[in-house]
Amino acid sequence: MAEMREKPAEMREKPYTGPVAAMRDSPWLASEDLENPDGTGWREVTVVIDKVMEITDAQFKGGRSKKRGYALQFVNKSRMLYLNGVNRETLKEMFGRLARDWLGKTVTLWVKPDVLLMGQRVPGIRVKQVTSASPPPRERQPGEDDDPQPEGSEP
Repeated sequence: MAEMREKPAEMREKPYTGPVAAMRDSPWLASEDLENPDGTGWREVTVVIDKVMEITDAQFKGGRSKKRGYALQFVNKSRMLYLNGVNRETLKEMFGRLARDWLGKTVTLWVKPDVLLMGQRVPGIRVKQVTSASPPPRERQPGEDDDPQPEGSEP
């Protein structure tokens, strides 16, 4: 009979029932992060660009690497979107040729099911303009009035 080993003192465990995509140990946003909860296709996600980051020596799934590239960080999101040529050009068309002009802009992420990557057709994330009339709610800053009054109205 196999002998049970003791767990190292620093190891902790707890039950996990969340999405499988969260199990990936990666800084990169991937199509599986946008899967519908029921597994039928992908959902669109509206995000706000927080930073454009220059990345050196990026590592990707399957051992691929890039010496230098760029990625988007989004407000309140832990994973970054590595910018491929298509998404870079789309952002340039939408917001201009200077990355600083992209900061604070709201975009929608969606999945194109047949992107060509290293000779294979795979799902890939694409960026597009927000199509809904209302952008996502922004987080309130400390000290902001919780009940703003329209200009010209009495408190």
